[in-house]
Amino acid sequence: MDDKMAALTGERIGSILPRLAELEESEDAVLVHERRDSESVVICPADLLKLTDTGREIYSDLLNAQVKEIRSADYGLEIVICGVEPEEMERFCEDFAAFEEAEELMGPTM
Repeated sequence: MDDKMAALTGERIGSILPRLAELEESEDAVLVHERRDSESVVICPADLLKLTDTGREIYSDLLNAQVKEIRSADYGLEIVICGVEPEEMERFCEDFAAFEEAEELMGPTM
């Protein structure tokens, strides 16, 4: 992990997403909760970038979570977050999966 990634520690998720997307190391990064267990969800930061203004309002608790730590994992980087309930992450994942499924069912659009 380089200094640019380490510099994100302590910042809010919502404020780092655009910068995170520009960092090569972030391609395999996932957000995990500080109280992670074996059944915890993970969030791809790129999924949060797809939120509309309304989505940013709905998931403001998640976007206001802080980066507690960034650590290497077997599959890439784990961005450990705090200041949000794990259930909020689960809610986002469920809603995002439903959105993707609906978008897939609609097929190509103009």
